[in-house]
Formats: sequence, C-alpha cells, structure tokens
Amino acid sequence: MPYQSPISPGRSWYEDTVGPRPEYPSLDGDRTCDVVIVGGGFTGLSAAAHLAKAGANVVLIEAYRLGDGASGRNGGQLGTGQRAW
Repeated sequence: MPYQSPISPGRSWYEDTVGPRPEYPSLDGDRTCDVVIVGGGFTGLSAAAHLAKAGANVVLIEAYRLGDGASGRNGGQLGTGQRAW
C-alpha cells in the first residue's frame, strides 16, 4: 500500500498518472560520511546536492518521501506588499 501523507486529503492527478516512485532500503548498520542531513524537503535536497557537488560524502535521511509534505504543496501566502500597517 502506498504511503498516504497525514496532511494530504488524497492523491493528486499527477501522482495518479506518474509511474511508481522508487523504493529504497531502510538504513541498516553503520555509515561513515562527512554530513548527515535530516529531512528530504526542498532545503534538505538542495543542501545535499550542493554539498555532494562540492565533494562531500552526504547521507540524507527522510522518514517518508522526498519532496513531500510542505515542500510538495502550495503554502498559499498572500501579502499586501506593505512593510508596516
């Protein structure tokens, strides 16, 4: 059964039409690395990519799916553009 995010009311059209996401094994045993990043949202993925490109040995840990949760949704912020009221 695919993972269903607790903050998502259901599956999107895109999620229903794209192929299955790859599955990766759980972390098992000891790992040696330069940097551990906890969280695979936009910030964690960006940090991991930049560090790896710079030559760091990076381990990224994500509990559910990469880019899911707040990173995969519109925050809906709307502002007036004013600095003070």
